[in-house]
Amino acid sequence: MDNWIYAQVTSGSQWIINKSQLSPLGITDQHIYIGLGFLGIVLCYILLLPLLRLLVLLQWDKLLAYISGSLLLLFMICFFETMQAVEFSKELEISYLADTILGIIGFGLILFVIQLVQATASLMKRQNSKSL
Repeated sequence: MDNWIYAQVTSGSQWIINKSQLSPLGITDQHIYIGLGFLGIVLCYILLLPLLRLLVLLQWDKLLAYISGSLLLLFMICFFETMQAVEFSKELEISYLADTILGIIGFGLILFVIQLVQATASLMKRQNSKSL
């Protein structure tokens, strides 16, 4: 069982990579995981590029700043938590990540409400100036 790498696919089927067939080629577990990580990054890039282009075309700079800041914060927390787990030989604390995500969602909701109130006030001000 040690010679196989399983990757669960969302449809329920499994991809199986036989490590014993790749070892004569000089491919180790680390190479496989680096390749899978690279493919994941490319897939995320392909999926996110149209969304980011749309946000840039709509000039939603506040949403882009919120998304990029949130992702940077999540990356930093994951990195520091992983480094602490490696350095102090302890288990990863996923609860910190969950609390951070909850905080980011709450902050996003507050920003949404503020933006909604500003847009409504601006619309009401324009209608009042037209009626006078």
